[in-house]
Amino acid sequence: ADDQAETVLQRLLWRAGPGGLAAMRAARPLARGSLLRPLLTERRATLRAAATELDLTWLEDPSNHELRHPRNRLRASVLPALEASFPDAVTALVDAAALQGEVADLLDELADQVLDACVTPAAPPVSALLALPPRLRVCVLRRWVLRQGAPVPGRAQLEALQRELLAARVDGQPCVAWRSVAARRHAGQLFLTRAELPPPMPAQRWQ
Repeated sequence: ADDQAETVLQRLLWRAGPGGLAAMRAARPLARGSLLRPLLTERRATLRAAATELDLTWLEDPSNHELRHPRNRLRASVLPALEASFPDAVTALVDAAALQGEVADLLDELADQVLDACVTPAAPPVSALLALPPRLRVCVLRRWVLRQGAPVPGRAQLEALQRELLAARVDGQPCVAWRSVAARRHAGQLFLTRAELPPPMPAQRWQ
């Protein structure tokens, strides 16, 4: 729970939305299995006391005590100060993460319905996206990227997707890139590609 509270605070300071503020999930897909965190609601002191009573040994990451890391400063200074004034601060932050997770899941379900209604969900028509309310359009664009297995775009990239891709001239070839991928518009549809496309084949003269 202490780790979860730190994650919520850190992502709040990163200006994260509901998906980010949901922090660590109790269960999420991982490769062909699942990653489970059954102790997310248990306090660090409780777990340490239980491990000591059971005579268990554990490894401490030495970097956890280096205050050059922002998360460690939250752990060492900010959370203790919060708890001094609000004793239930950690529990409240964990509960807030769970509520944000419900909101994020609901938005994902709604975005999936919009995408699945497209003839080609992997390359949604620009006209269908432009017909959506702006806030829903942002959710759908973000979900579209995630469904392709690509890195999550930030707020700046999502704004650029709307501004440059959706509002581009019909004959334009706009491109918005982030990290290893790029979103491109072609023939009235959006496509996700690698950021760097291979050069075209040299022209060949045929008899």
